Amino acid sequence: MASNPILLSAPQAAQVRAQGAHYTHTADTSITLATSSNCSTPSPAFPSLDQLNNIMAQSAAGPSSPKIVFVDGSYHMNKARHASEEYLAEHIPGARFFDIDRVCDSTIPLPHMVPTEPRWREEMAALGIREQDHVVVYTHAGAMSGPRVWYLFNAFGHKKISLLNGGLPAWKQAGGALAVMTAEDASHAQAAHAAQAQLGTRPAETWQLKRQFVADKNDVRRAMETGGAQILDARASARFNGTAPEPREGLVSGCIPGSLNLPYTAFVVGDDTTAFRSKAEIRDTLKEAGVVFGSTVISSCGSGVTACYAAVGLSLIGRPLSDIPVYDGSWSEWGVPQNGLPKLTKDGVIDES
Repeated sequence: MASNPILLSAPQAAQVRAQGAHYTHTADTSITLATSSNCSTPSPAFPSLDQLNNIMAQSAAGPSSPKIVFVDGSYHMNKARHASEEYLAEHIPGARFFDIDRVCDSTIPLPHMVPTEPRWREEMAALGIREQDHVVVYTHAGAMSGPRVWYLFNAFGHKKISLLNGGLPAWKQAGGALAVMTAEDASHAQAAHAAQAQLGTRPAETWQLKRQFVADKNDVRRAMETGGAQILDARASARFNGTAPEPREGLVSGCIPGSLNLPYTAFVVGDDTTAFRSKAEIRDTLKEAGVVFGSTVISSCGSGVTACYAAVGLSLIGRPLSDIPVYDGSWSEWGVPQNGLPKLTKDGVIDES
């Protein structure tokens, strides 16, 4: 079976990049740091700092060859930080900027919902990303959106998608090269990427949404009422328990009745939102939270972003994404007052309004 590396260390990501046109995706890949159950073991080989700093000197692949495409998927709920500006200030050379508030279904009045297939195809064409490319997602320090971008590529059937474990900080610490751009430079670069990708696009390629990867409110309600799946909420415990207000105005404080709580921070090292813990630690943490291995687990959060940490964590320990869908609307949908969806409040009262 073909392997699908989930996490790459910074040196491994640089190794993949340096392979450039010579990269071949096989079951014997040597770049995997942490993988799903059908993947091989990591390679002990690491490039030198000189190799890291010279990766941009590698020859470009032909337009029809698979490429390594780095994607900056940074997003900040804190409006004092602007991910697009941080991207311009420093990014991995050649990286594309992926905005989850742009690559979404804007016709639904909920934040950054999974886009339609036509919208996804349009955005991937604009970014110059093709289905045969190996996409490596990373974020800046403090961003919590990398797993969401990884999840979206998986949801649309992308076969070669990885997360850079430790994000841009790890890349910098390893001595990786950085690029700086003006907004005008970025616009020109995106146009060039899109044009080159169009040359290599094969007519038979189509992006198709794997709908079993996405849960809606009906799926969640059915799971709640029948016990056919577990519901795992990745919000902070105070929000889950209803003792802290929601950051989005107008939402009830509380949780979905019968759901489990495991904050997304349980999946990462300390307070580093870009670095995942070991598979053994993640497995133990999930078990302690009450997750039954082998059951279907629907992940939820505030708006479908940090829920994807649970999806990555469960994938790392071997669960297929079809068994661990993400509730796209999450509490932004469920927590709306008087919408007919039951809510468990801090007083233990289930609001059936």
